[in-house]
Amino acid sequence: MPWRLGSSAIFFTAYFIALLCRARPAMLFVTLLVASLWPIGTDAFNPYILLVFSIIAGKAAYRLPAIQACVIGIVLVVCAIMPDLLGYPGFPWPFLVLYSVILAIGLALFRTVWARYEESSVRNETLLSEYRNMKRRMNRIRSGLNEFRMQSEKAARTKVREGRADLAVKLMRNDYRIAAAVDNPFVQLAEQHV
Repeated sequence: MPWRLGSSAIFFTAYFIALLCRARPAMLFVTLLVASLWPIGTDAFNPYILLVFSIIAGKAAYRLPAIQACVIGIVLVVCAIMPDLLGYPGFPWPFLVLYSVILAIGLALFRTVWARYEESSVRNETLLSEYRNMKRRMNRIRSGLNEFRMQSEKAARTKVREGRADLAVKLMRNDYRIAAAVDNPFVQLAEQHV
């Protein structure tokens, strides 16, 4: 009985230390590996072990790289089968295999959907930022808050080429020329302004 209490204490310690190891996948892997070594019951069947193993597998799939999450999953399946191998009451093998396959498929789909979400979130944030910048520039041009500075033609073309200026206007005695990027929506507004 004392070894069961000690191993339960080790499990809960490792499980809650895992919260502190989010930034370090290697330490998180070790703590979840230790947490997956749940003590085997002696006399009574305990269905909650499967719930605990599912929570650990979910945490591994969410926080760890795919290979380390697979290792945790294999260790959890072996730990779920161990009571039956040692003669203690436990879940039947076909149920454990079916449950493990369904859980693995579910967690793999979760990782796929989560990766797509993260990718689309970054892309959407970039597009939103670009849209806001363009809207600010359009409002600045429409409201007449344009900034025209005298500088050499070479410096103005360099700024346009590098993207530090939307466009450059070369003024001549009776004419003007606009230097801008190929797909610049501000050219028409600048022509109206000039």
